[in-house]
Amino acid sequence: MSATAEMSSLERRSVPSPLDTAQALREVLAWHAAADDDARRLVPASVAALQDAGFLRLGAPVEFGGVGADLRTIAQVGAELTRGCGACGWGASTRRVRRPDRRGSWSAWSRPPS
Repeated sequence: MSATAEMSSLERRSVPSPLDTAQALREVLAWHAAADDDARRLVPASVAALQDAGFLRLGAPVEFGGVGADLRTIAQVGAELTRGCGACGWGASTRRVRRPDRRGSWSAWSRPPS
């Protein structure tokens, strides 16, 4: 194995999986859950936590800065986030399942999520 291939293998192992990241974020989301419920929307701290973890672009293609996760991963991450805050799990899940339009265009991913 070349040094480059070995390094790539080590780098891949050191990056947490989306599910591991969701499990780690669960407590943070739980901390803000009451504020999300009271505001009837995700408060900025919750949105920032989801965005910093990459969950607002989990289903976006890699070439557009996303993770390119498959639907199983998206569902597992959504379920885990919901254990911390139902609104955050639902909100993040609905942002991640977009796929190409009929023409195969990924134009929906060409700009940051709003």
